[in-house]
Amino acid sequence: MTKIKDFILLAQIDEDINEIESSQGDLPNRIKKLESTKNNLEENKTLFLSKGSEASSSKKDLLLEKDSYNQKLEKYKDQLFLVKNNREYDALNSEIDLAKEELFKINESLKSLETEEQEFNEKNKLNESDLEDCISKLNDLNSSLSDSINDYKDKYEKLKSDRSKIIEKADVAILGSYNKMLKAKGHGMVQMLNNSCGSCFTVLPAQLVTEVKQNLDFKNCPSCNILLYYEEE
Repeated sequence: MTKIKDFILLAQIDEDINEIESSQGDLPNRIKKLESTKNNLEENKTLFLSKGSEASSSKKDLLLEKDSYNQKLEKYKDQLFLVKNNREYDALNSEIDLAKEELFKINESLKSLETEEQEFNEKNKLNESDLEDCISKLNDLNSSLSDSINDYKDKYEKLKSDRSKIIEKADVAILGSYNKMLKAKGHGMVQMLNNSCGSCFTVLPAQLVTEVKQNLDFKNCPSCNILLYYEEE
């Protein structure tokens, strides 16, 4: 089989696959959207748990620091009764003021972290609920799709298998062009119909029509650039 014949077969296989998938209505698209939503929710879960954990860890560090400053403060207050002159008294009061200032900053930071931790925990609870709901819907849709595709299962699996075998040996550059069109237009290569492009229906130049009919080399529509092939009726 020549390379172009491989791609003609691939185009026909993709048409059959598309026909089977289309018979499932919008189920595949709904599943695809839910899969994307599920992935986003799982990423959010990881983020919220990480942020909540960071806030909790920072709180523990600050509580240890707070305890340290409280101990210093108590020590400075005890030392006030032992001072011998005003200079020592003023120096200790200065240390006490600094300790109180640091404790104030620590307490403000703790309040902020507690609020942050609570916010992330609440966000995670809502996210968890949405994730559970999404997974439940996704399971239901996958089950419906599996039931609806059962009649075509053997044919569908064979088409997918045949497609994989063609892709494995396909020219990478041509396959890239084919897949680009497949994604954009729903087909990567089209049959020439009545000397016109089967995708955009532009009438093709006579020389190109002759070349496409030979099915010897890859030819593109000069208007929409899709790959063309010819099949005798």
